Amino acid sequence: MLLCSVCAQGQVEELSLPLQVRMMVPNYLTESLDTLIPPFVDDFSYSSDLPNPELWMDRYVWINDELPLFQNSIGVATFDGLNEFGFAYKENSIGSDTFADVLTSNYLNLQGLTNVYLSFQYQSAGRGEAPSSNDSLVVEFWSPITNTWLQQWGAVGSSMSTPFRSAIIAVQGSDYLSNGFKFRIASYGARAGAYDIWNIDYVQLDKDRTNTDTIITEPTFARNHPLIIGSGGFTSWPWWVSSSSNVANIPTTLTYTYRRNGTVPSGGWSLNLGQFRWEENGSLIQQTTAV
Repeated sequence: MLLCSVCAQGQVEELSLPLQVRMMVPNYLTESLDTLIPPFVDDFSYSSDLPNPELWMDRYVWINDELPLFQNSIGVATFDGLNEFGFAYKENSIGSDTFADVLTSNYLNLQGLTNVYLSFQYQSAGRGEAPSSNDSLVVEFWSPITNTWLQQWGAVGSSMSTPFRSAIIAVQGSDYLSNGFKFRIASYGARAGAYDIWNIDYVQLDKDRTNTDTIITEPTFARNHPLIIGSGGFTSWPWWVSSSSNVANIPTTLTYTYRRNGTVPSGGWSLNLGQFRWEENGSLIQQTTAV
């Protein structure tokens, strides 16, 4: 396994953006019944506060952009002592002898694959309550051969917020490189509320990797979209307000934080910063194509 620190520098730009929502929102009413084939990738950048059921079989952790500090992209999975409904698992519980939160993958077929690694980024506390040295974050693998879970990795709390670090874990041996493998990330901590916080991001499992394959190379937005409401100080509008007759009320610039993660690719980054196209019912309302 490999642990390393990830502290990329964010940059702030003035961007002209349209009034819009996310392009895709996963359906959280159904679960995937299919065994997955790698690559398995989740950066938690979707709008739901529950994990994507096409990848994960449980719903306990909180997908959010509020608790991480200096994250590399929008969205993390937060582990605490609250269930998916926001209630404490066990009131007045301060012990850490059992799971507080857990995130379990759907089944994967790893049969015949080589150089399989699981990697992710993790942070203790962030903007939340820090886990102590008695608390921990662990990774366990399920073997479809022995029908058992076995811990493969762990990190202990430090009573303070830490930057995002990278972990990478080899998946090897016939017990795991089989059809029906799954993994889970879990926290040990107080189960009485939003305590002993861990944030994770960029979960990736794939073949043909190495133990140094922890660098993320992609430009990403690092904070959620600012409200585009106009100059009236509103936090919401009726749906009919966002029409061509109200374009004058839409601000032309917004401060938006993004990161150029990883090393600069050959030829530099290809980013169209400041450009947007706003359509309504198939009709062009406003656009900026030159910066």
